[in-house]
Amino acid sequence: MGIFSGQNIEELKASKNVKGLIEALKDEDWWVRTCAAGALGEIKDARAVEPLIDALKDKDSEVQNQAAWVLERIGKPAVEPLIRMLKAGDPYIRMRAAEALGNIGDTKAVEPLLEASQWGWGWYSEDEYKFFLGVAAEALGNIGDTRAVEGLIRWLRGGIQSLKRKQRRLLQR
Repeated sequence: MGIFSGQNIEELKASKNVKGLIEALKDEDWWVRTCAAGALGEIKDARAVEPLIDALKDKDSEVQNQAAWVLERIGKPAVEPLIRMLKAGDPYIRMRAAEALGNIGDTKAVEPLLEASQWGWGWYSEDEYKFFLGVAAEALGNIGDTRAVEGLIRWLRGGIQSLKRKQRRLLQR
């Protein structure tokens, strides 16, 4: 059992103890780590960005999902670290980073998203690549920058059928 509990997390959140919550992200209990990430999301302190980026690599998917959601809530301070995560070896982390960047909506993410969407960028399978393209297309559409249009058109011409409908809808925005 770890040193933290749900009650500890609530106390840390109430006192806005960001350092304590960051420490709780390392607890052995996945529920404590998830609650700590959620509490950091309510506080929205930029000091939590790097530890939350690390939490994207957590062995538990609930912790990963909570960390991604919190990074979205923190917003602009999380953009550069999330862009770095587009180069992560784990395709799931890449997808969560792309999704979070789209939800944040910062135009700094357009070029990195287009770059990360190229085949041969370390994808393990074509299915993972296609899934990422769907997430990236949605993110680029959410950002709404005209630079994304070229990339979306290139993907349409690339012939990946599962993406064509989504990309056409995004191009019409």
